[in-house]
Amino acid sequence: MFNQILLASDLKARFNIRHLDTTRTDAGAGKAGTLALINFVYLFKQILQLLSILIFYRPHIMHLPITDRIAFWKEGMFMLVARLFGVRVVGHLHGCMFKELIEHGNWLTRRGVAYVLALPTVIIALSEGWRTFLVERINPRLNVVVVPNTVDDDFARLAHQQRPGRSPEGVKVLFVGSLLIRKGILDALGAVHEVLDAFPATQFVFAGGIKSEAERAEIERACATVRTNGQVHFPGIVTGADKLRLFEEADIFILPAYHENFPIVVLEAMAASLPLVVTPVGALPEVLREGENCFFVDPGNPAQLADRVQNLIADRNLRRRMGTANGELFRREFDQPAILQKIEQVYRSLFPTPATGTLSGMAATAANEIELSYPPISTRYTGPIPEHWGQDLLAVLPPGALGSLCLDFGCGDGRSRTLIERFGYRWIGLDICGADARVCGDGHRLPFANQTFDLVISNAVFEHLRDPFVAAIEIHRVLKPGGTLLGEAAFLEPEHAHSYFHMSWYGVLEVLSRPGFDVLRLWPTWHAFEAQAHGLVPISRLDPLIRWSARGIARIIMGIRALALGSILRARGHDRQAVKAYLARENLRFAGSVAFLARRN
Repeated sequence: MFNQILLASDLKARFNIRHLDTTRTDAGAGKAGTLALINFVYLFKQILQLLSILIFYRPHIMHLPITDRIAFWKEGMFMLVARLFGVRVVGHLHGCMFKELIEHGNWLTRRGVAYVLALPTVIIALSEGWRTFLVERINPRLNVVVVPNTVDDDFARLAHQQRPGRSPEGVKVLFVGSLLIRKGILDALGAVHEVLDAFPATQFVFAGGIKSEAERAEIERACATVRTNGQVHFPGIVTGADKLRLFEEADIFILPAYHENFPIVVLEAMAASLPLVVTPVGALPEVLREGENCFFVDPGNPAQLADRVQNLIADRNLRRRMGTANGELFRREFDQPAILQKIEQVYRSLFPTPATGTLSGMAATAANEIELSYPPISTRYTGPIPEHWGQDLLAVLPPGALGSLCLDFGCGDGRSRTLIERFGYRWIGLDICGADARVCGDGHRLPFANQTFDLVISNAVFEHLRDPFVAAIEIHRVLKPGGTLLGEAAFLEPEHAHSYFHMSWYGVLEVLSRPGFDVLRLWPTWHAFEAQAHGLVPISRLDPLIRWSARGIARIIMGIRALALGSILRARGHDRQAVKAYLARENLRFAGSVAFLARRN
């Protein structure tokens, strides 16, 4: 449910989110959480899709819901694979049954749960109580932030609309959720007859489907006993406008669940300004106040549930006061824009703002942090991406203002021209020779006046220069104050086209720092193993396959290495930031080429 909210928000475009769809088909209906063959088919298919995304799309973050039962271990497998590929993982804790595993499971189970929950880079808990449980009962070193659930766009709009008054006759009681015993469906059905005996005009609506084949017979028998005089309705699974209409027409919402985390359906009821009758499970006791927002009832107590529902039916003013309080609470604490802003802050925290000045031996982080300062790449450029221009470089390429000049230092055949002009710059290409260069000249003595350019790009050029230090001084001279230098230089790539000086990231840092550049970031563009494999077989048709294979192998090796090194450093008492800095530096040690982002002061 929260995935749908996230994918419908503007965060999808701002962070270029790719969705791995794990939706079950009809063939898997009623078999969730079982060892049915279809579930292994789903698992195999989803792992292949995940590997494809990790290898070809190369995400920086994986945002994954952490749920219950068998799915909990499957999600642990996904997180492990992502970490092996060097991806930062956001584990969004929606399940609650793992708490039972910690409190009542054997030693091996508890260790397994603790290992899975240690895999995310950051865990999103839905309430302070869940954060406390994770830190105190599982691992005090877990990085846990609290971000409550929210609702989709339709319910977010409903929360800001005036709720029309309803007739005191024919009160409608609503239950929405999977028809499962742990959701309290049997208790809710058990309260129906007692309520109808006291208030015959009351209507009950139980919206949802039976997801457990093991429970189907028992639940269907219970449903059959309350089909009386058209007062009880079972519309099945409802979505979209049909679901919204049920909440708009309801007067009371009930959810007598045995186990919950922070159910979105309760927030939907609050957005609809409905009074609640719920059990004090999960985060609900932290959020709701007895008598003000809801009536709490004990799990497994249909008589108490019936009594509280009758209290609300009998007192229209109480229903109105409680519903109004819930609407105000929702708008104050759980409105969609505020929650999505907190999610964005979590994403930003995984890409810290780079410090100015030299990097003091610490590798710079990946490129997404600066992407937030500019419009999404997809809105600025949709053409072909030239060689040497990966998504990381595109993400930090600043848009040009009217009249901005860009020097393409070592432009070659001018393949970057279209890209640079689409970003709003006037392109000036310089090379030692070549018909596509606008200016033929020597990079060691640029034929331009001081402070001419707003941007200089230099992709795979420094390694071909006799003296890269002199060239960097010249680039610094022709850049305007505040101008940007962006590009890459070869490190562990094979020798190519008379490449004199292949530089480590220390070398790049020294070359750029000496003229006075403010080096903002260094990062590897591709792994040395892929770079060497690229030049190993001189058959162009096989190159994509060879690079794909080498990239996958390199990511797995580096991921295993990062997990091992991270565990060793944390065991020695190093904090998270120190470990992250060390691992980033280690990645640069094995770079095929080093990308750089620098600015003239």
